[in-house]
Amino acid sequence: PLAAAVFTRETAGFPVRVSSCGTGAIDGARAFDEAEQLATRLSVDLSAHRSRRLGDLSGADLVVGFERGHVERAVVDGGASRDQTFTLPQVVELLEEASSDGSPAERLEALRPGNVLEAPEIEDPIGLREQRQEEIADEVEDLATRLADALFR
Repeated sequence: PLAAAVFTRETAGFPVRVSSCGTGAIDGARAFDEAEQLATRLSVDLSAHRSRRLGDLSGADLVVGFERGHVERAVVDGGASRDQTFTLPQVVELLEEASSDGSPAERLEALRPGNVLEAPEIEDPIGLREQRQEEIADEVEDLATRLADALFR
């Protein structure tokens, strides 16, 4: 939810729909207190967030996870297209290296994820010490902002 909230903030005014789901989520649960605190630190609000279990992702233009396991589950369990499913640092890296010509959809279509076992990951901050959580939140904000820039600016 943190990456989705930052990306939503950064794409305000652009034709994009963002949603968040989890591989182990309990439908309808509020964001963890730790996540809400990190969100406040990044000037985004998770108070209205309710978790949603991984569902059908076959129609998504882009699916992003923090960890390689999220990517695998999105493809295997959610039916996401392997060519449109990446870790967050991976898709940012690929987009920043690619041509910035074309629409966001055309830019995404040109990407090739490569071997998921080699994709860079982001550590899940929940349950870690506060300083590490803040470092990860800063990384998430940076990557989500860069993703928005690479696609829409």
